[in-house]
Amino acid sequence: MKAYPAYLSVFHLFLSLLVFCVFQFFIFGRLVVKHTERITGIRFGRNYYRFGSKSQIHTAL
Repeated sequence: MKAYPAYLSVFHLFLSLLVFCVFQFFIFGRLVVKHTERITGIRFGRNYYRFGSKSQIHTAL
């Protein structure tokens, strides 16, 4: 905060909060909803747990 004392004001904090809210509502919020619906819609079968087991063991070692 010491590096930017001229930019530390209520106005600039308000603008930062406004930009954060816009990004949260229009970009991040929609992405979270979209991907949560996609992930919860996937049905994992028994083969999912065996898929890549050799790779997982290799990575663990």
